[in-house]
Amino acid sequence: MTTKLQNLVTEAVSLDREISDQTERLKELKAQLVETAREREEELTPTDGGGLRWTAEGNDGCIARARKHPANPLVKADRPRA
Repeated sequence: MTTKLQNLVTEAVSLDREISDQTERLKELKAQLVETAREREEELTPTDGGGLRWTAEGNDGCIARARKHPANPLVKADRPRA
């Protein structure tokens, strides 16, 4: 017979593993987006801070952005607001 504590531990460990896997996948996706931005320099637009930004839209209207100099190439994902 399983106890409430065993169920909690099992769920917590399962969730932790899933988060770890998803975090790795997110890193891979961000790297792919940054590489795509580097390959599409003609699509870069100036930022207010003097750098350049590349923006791409997903199927559901979400947006991913990659920045280039002076900022690091960080990707930010924005979900559309309902």
